Amino acid sequence: MVGTLKADDMETDDAKSGGVDETTTTIEKNEEEEEEEREEQEEEKVDHKVQLRKLSRAYEVAKGARDSSRQEKAAESIAKEMRTILCENNMVGCYEYFCEKLSWPVDAKELKRMQTFETETMTKIESNLKDAKENLGDDDVQSALREMGDKYAQMGYKEKCVEAYEKCKETNATIGQKMEIEFSKARVGLFWEDLGMWKKSIEEIKKLLEMPGGADWERKNRLKVYEGLWMCASRDFKSASTLFLESLSTFGAYELMSYDEFVFHCAVTGVVTLPRVELNEKVVMAPEIIRASLSTPGLPDFLNSLQRCEYAKFAEAFPLVGDAVDLSPWLSPHSRYFSRECRVRAYAQYLQSYRSVSVPSMAQAFGVSVEFLDEELSRFIVSGRLNCTIDAVEGVLRTNRPDKKNALYQQFVKDGDALLNRIQKLSRVIDL
Repeated sequence: MVGTLKADDMETDDAKSGGVDETTTTIEKNEEEEEEEREEQEEEKVDHKVQLRKLSRAYEVAKGARDSSRQEKAAESIAKEMRTILCENNMVGCYEYFCEKLSWPVDAKELKRMQTFETETMTKIESNLKDAKENLGDDDVQSALREMGDKYAQMGYKEKCVEAYEKCKETNATIGQKMEIEFSKARVGLFWEDLGMWKKSIEEIKKLLEMPGGADWERKNRLKVYEGLWMCASRDFKSASTLFLESLSTFGAYELMSYDEFVFHCAVTGVVTLPRVELNEKVVMAPEIIRASLSTPGLPDFLNSLQRCEYAKFAEAFPLVGDAVDLSPWLSPHSRYFSRECRVRAYAQYLQSYRSVSVPSMAQAFGVSVEFLDEELSRFIVSGRLNCTIDAVEGVLRTNRPDKKNALYQQFVKDGDALLNRIQKLSRVIDL
């Protein structure tokens, strides 16, 4: 009887355990499904002009790669996707521009189809606008002008869409509508790589946010991402890092990029500009970055190895992150700057622990050859980026950390001498 009860209890426990396992598995599956749905929604929300700009950069990288056979297939796939976006959105305003830039043959039949679509669409909108001005109210006029601006933006026109948007702003558009117009203009500037237009729209949105009734947290958070990307394009990584970190938990600019892409830009700008302790707290240990960084090859090892002083692993992950930087339309112009600053940071961090260290020992730590490291360090020492000297005879690096107090004293003496010289010259003039 007792044995039977024990057996029954064991079966019950097994059933409970099995039920818990099934529940856990179900929860994990639901989380995976929700994650996939979120990623699909993010991809759908990305503005087609922004996506086209990203693909354009990816195509240039693929065409310029050394591994021609492998990258040629990738370039063909990217080109096919770009043509699909151009044709589906009837981007007649930039179709010939991309054909010329990327050396594509112009499809005359497709171009004529898009031109016909433009004529029919604009004729209909202009008819609605005329009817709204003659028979309807200001709201209908504003709606027609907004539709005209949106269509011109969709078709890849720059001047025409800006003109329509400006006319729309002159109507009875609300502050919120004006801000959305400026966001649209900023994306047009981003698409055409017009930093001036991009910056002007950002400044206009800031003014609108400060107006009575203009406070909007959702748009304010989106603006930080727009401005952060502009800072990246302008090589102001420090300001970009500050804006991105402020938006880490409130990101909403899915029309520009996915959350994983945003986290990548946040991490890259942080590595270049943040002090080590702050970098660890705000970037390396941030839960949002830990999760999202997994989607970028090499990024987790790149961040963690630098903090843990695992320099060989850092050197392995660095080229992978560098490739991702080169694919970003906003970071790629500054890829050499990023590469240089990261290497300087790693070398300086390693040397900080030593008074002197042999070059072979440091080369082994980074997993590179002595010749390569010697050439690298020589350039950075000459340019004043590393405070050390190389003893080529003994093969030793000797650090010479700058004494801040002594440097201030020397600068004070130098400025004092200059001041005395000027006073003496002035006294001679007065005596004369």
